[in-house]
Amino acid sequence: MAQPEAAPAPAATPGPVPPRGLTRQDVFSALGALGAVLTLVTAVLFYFGWRRSDVQAGAMGIDVSLFGFSSQDYVLRSISSLYLPLLAVLGLALGWLWLHAWLTELVRSDRLAAGDRRARLARWTGRTAVALAAVAAGCVLFAAVAGIRPPLPVVGWLAHGLADAEWVVPLTLVLATAAAAYVGWIHRQLRPTRPPAARPLWQAVLPAALVAGTLLLGGFWLLEEYASAVGRGYAQRLGATADRLPRTMVLSARPLGIDAPGVHEQRLGAPGTPEVRYRTTGLRLLARSGGKVILVHDGWRAGSGTVIVLPDSDDLAWQFSR
Repeated sequence: MAQPEAAPAPAATPGPVPPRGLTRQDVFSALGALGAVLTLVTAVLFYFGWRRSDVQAGAMGIDVSLFGFSSQDYVLRSISSLYLPLLAVLGLALGWLWLHAWLTELVRSDRLAAGDRRARLARWTGRTAVALAAVAAGCVLFAAVAGIRPPLPVVGWLAHGLADAEWVVPLTLVLATAAAAYVGWIHRQLRPTRPPAARPLWQAVLPAALVAGTLLLGGFWLLEEYASAVGRGYAQRLGATADRLPRTMVLSARPLGIDAPGVHEQRLGAPGTPEVRYRTTGLRLLARSGGKVILVHDGWRAGSGTVIVLPDSDDLAWQFSR
């Protein structure tokens, strides 16, 4: 008896074809990452500009709020001071990429197989990583001990020597930490291969988290100290070049009563007449922002000069000249 023919199996339904090329989701992801980076960069520029202006104002004997700078002013004022540091960071990054490619090829090649080269290099990198970690720990210890009053003789002498270059300590901390982590990685690549032992997750994550946290805090510390050094430098430069600022003459309907060296006030017109005006000379324009005009006087010096703040209103007429 003939068997009935089996029904043909249904044809498999083709699955969805994966999208090719750049998708809309990829564009949105890239824009989101770019927006996060720009937000972080703007925040860093704002903090740098504020810190620089705050230290400069303190060296001039005033409060930073008198400048009346906006967030945009702080960001713009920080860009010119960060050109060289950013170029240095980019140059170091490019140099590290070249060095990493060369070292990776060297570690994986057979050039270290002869004799005990690999073992000796492993011992050397291990000791170097420990030494660099000790340098980083020494920077943290120095910063902690330097805050003790009265300071220890050696620490006080070193802190006094770094009074105008306090950014050297956080810079050393950041470089030593990054170098210790990288040399330690090379040391692990050079050691003889062993079967990996099971470790808890926290033991694998904690070292990387500690290194990242140290680099992040050290970077902010470096940023603050560098901004402070730039602010002090601006204040000192202003004291040496105040006479190069634009000469400023103020015309007002009432006496301004400015008591500062080199500032003179002269009455114009006959007393009691509507045409009487007062002319104030001997001033130099420092900044104009936030509805205020900030001035210094002829011969101004940081620590001993007077800073004058006048309202930027229609009641005052201004004349500027070189």
